[in-house]
Amino acid sequence: MIDYSAHSDCELQQLYLSGVEAAGSELALRYRKMVKACIRPYFLVGGDSEDLLQEGMIGLLSAMREYAPNAGSSFKTFAELCVRHRIHPRENAAKSILKHHRAHEIDEEMRDIIRTCYDNSKKILSENKDLLK
Repeated sequence: MIDYSAHSDCELQQLYLSGVEAAGSELALRYRKMVKACIRPYFLVGGDSEDLLQEGMIGLLSAMREYAPNAGSSFKTFAELCVRHRIHPRENAAKSILKHHRAHEIDEEMRDIIRTCYDNSKKILSENKDLLK
């Protein structure tokens, strides 16, 4: 078995495109930590961190297939961009779910306090319109 660890990213990507699956596996192993770093800030409520990791790895696979060495960027930069673009829709969904979940955690007493503060601030602003001009 050939040791691909000494090959550059570009060499591995070209070997992968020519059908050498082991080169693609080496590249995936090499960038797995980067994928994990990209997904670490996101917590997918109701999901599994493995779901985001899988989406990130799909982004990496896309980078492995579409990278063009003569385009002017390194494989690492291109791969990170592909991973982030792949997880972006999932990130927005996770944030939306998290925001909705947190809103329901606020109890009625806290909602009353917030409502009262809001009403009082509106009242103060309306009474002092002249001062704001």
